[in-house]
Amino acid sequence: MKLSVFCSENKKSELPQLRLALDDFFIEYNTILFSGNDSLDSKMSALKQVLGSTFFYLLIPTQEDLNSQWISFVAGYSRMNTENTLFLYNEGTPPEWMKEFSIAKDLESLMVFFKGKTQSWNGQIQKALALNTLQDRLKEHTHQDFFRVVNEGDRFMTSVFLDAGFEVNKLSNNQVSLLGAAARQGHNSIAKILVEAGAEINLLSLDRNNTPLMDAASNGHVELVRFFIDNGAELEIESKSGQTALILASGNGQIDCARVLIEAGADCDKKDSMGLSARKYAQLYQTQALLEIMPPAPE
Repeated sequence: MKLSVFCSENKKSELPQLRLALDDFFIEYNTILFSGNDSLDSKMSALKQVLGSTFFYLLIPTQEDLNSQWISFVAGYSRMNTENTLFLYNEGTPPEWMKEFSIAKDLESLMVFFKGKTQSWNGQIQKALALNTLQDRLKEHTHQDFFRVVNEGDRFMTSVFLDAGFEVNKLSNNQVSLLGAAARQGHNSIAKILVEAGAEINLLSLDRNNTPLMDAASNGHVELVRFFIDNGAELEIESKSGQTALILASGNGQIDCARVLIEAGADCDKKDSMGLSARKYAQLYQTQALLEIMPPAPE
């Protein structure tokens, strides 16, 4: 992480100690020094370069600098992002305009501030890097592109889209959830990444009214079926055809998935819109292995 430091010439003796302290937080910094005699025009090129090199700013002025052009310019620029701007100032009561920003009176309080901000700032850097990666790798980067990389099983780009702040529970143009797409394709690791990022375990893909569990069971992805159940997936949600995950697994001959669902307590006798249950499908297709593990039918 990098920090831009704007420092008065009269305060530069504090910089070596600042560098040692920031090393503990793995923070590098670029410095530009100002004296009372500097005109803004003479420093403008260097000033813009330093301002543009990071998202995070530290200003170290003297009281005499408060009316200078450089402090007015940098403070005005930083008003767009006061959360990431800090003053190190210990020469009396700060002026009212400075109170828009965080103010540390000494190096110790400055380090307390950095300790509290490092995680937030690193998150901002991660998001910016992710957006840059998207711009470099893709001509477009929309939610539909996010859906495509999930569907293709691209773990790296899935993580990049998440880091860039894309919504994990938004449906695709075809009304399929990201987690549903991963479930249909059997992308185990991507499904886990999405769940860790906050994907709703029972979010419906509206093209079929399927949950991720139903899609995984229908397509025979037994490891994902176990994963979804372990993470709170509901067993009895119905598709547009009234079929549950167990009915889908039984009807599609996915014996291992059906076995996991039965062991988890799925209802073997709940009927779909055609009046057929998982038990009936197993009987129809003579799937003896399933019939043997189903509990007795209710009388």
